[in-house]
Amino acid sequence: MNTMNTGELLRLLKPYLNYAKYNDEKFLNEILKCIVKTGNVLMRNGEPFYFDKSYTSKIMNNHACIPPAILEAAMDKSLLAEILQEFSLFYENRIKHVKAEELRGIIINALDSDTAFTPSEKDELLSISDNKLFLFTLLMKSLFINNDTAISSGIVMWKKGNSYIQAVYGNIFKYAFSDRRKRKTIVVIPVNTRFDTHLSTKLENTIYPMISSETVHGEWLLCLEKKKGRIDDIPERIQSDLRCRGSVCNDDDEYPIGTIAAVDIGNTCFYLLAISSFDERNQAKSKPEFIEQAVDSLLDFYDINGQGYDLYLPLLGTGRSRAGMSLQASFDLIKQKALDRTVSFHGKITIVISNENKGEIVLGGDIQ
Repeated sequence: MNTMNTGELLRLLKPYLNYAKYNDEKFLNEILKCIVKTGNVLMRNGEPFYFDKSYTSKIMNNHACIPPAILEAAMDKSLLAEILQEFSLFYENRIKHVKAEELRGIIINALDSDTAFTPSEKDELLSISDNKLFLFTLLMKSLFINNDTAISSGIVMWKKGNSYIQAVYGNIFKYAFSDRRKRKTIVVIPVNTRFDTHLSTKLENTIYPMISSETVHGEWLLCLEKKKGRIDDIPERIQSDLRCRGSVCNDDDEYPIGTIAAVDIGNTCFYLLAISSFDERNQAKSKPEFIEQAVDSLLDFYDINGQGYDLYLPLLGTGRSRAGMSLQASFDLIKQKALDRTVSFHGKITIVISNENKGEIVLGGDIQ
């Protein structure tokens, strides 16, 4: 199912409006009027903010996010009661009350598999018996959920012009295999120094398994195989890129920590980043110094080759790489390394933290 961002919520709501000929533009503007009016959100010409046909289409099709000025007003707790009062007018006049329970059931079913909501957030929503308040709470939450192009539920740590460094909660592969996104993106996949591609999905007759499907590396191979139907061309493509960049391996076919192979799949360029080595039992070995070295290498590589495209990377060194880093230590390292380069930085970096780790990391910082 699609993530319950604003566009997805409106698609679910639209059949339950009491005026069937509502177009998307009118619908979006009317439902968000509660925030625009209460928060006095204005356009550059001083008029109340208005989503035109083009902007509405981008919202509905997950190609744009809700404007920061609306989000800022929505976060103002002093305005919450008045925003709810304005939303109540929309609810009373536009929603088919006789089908409110049916709508609620459809939304709850949709939320069941939605990883953008934590279990506690889902429980909180389910505890709201009043359907109007239920929809209002969901609307306010949906405003902050990623629409493919900007922040979902994290924090912007630095921004200047079109460049930024931010952290979001989500699934790294949401950014890796999006058929809707037209703009090229870069997704970092941590791998071992041999750039292995043999995925161990079965354990029988295997003394020393290779790439675990429980790692980001393994998940990437699984997703790639599912999308392409085959991955037997990937090893040669990796080696071809390494040769092109002049990367040299040792006698054991291992490349230095921090080596990167770039592989283009559709509109995504995958940066395969070597952060660990395999021992004779195919167990990954790494340490914090290797992760630091790899992050430095990644940022250098992105600065030269990234061309300003959006880069998404997961936390590094916290799992089967055996670097022994905590989630917080990994996040702090990546964050600080990126912030140290902002004097000359040009690009868009997003640190993607798994939803299951919400509450375990202090993001810290504000827009600078």
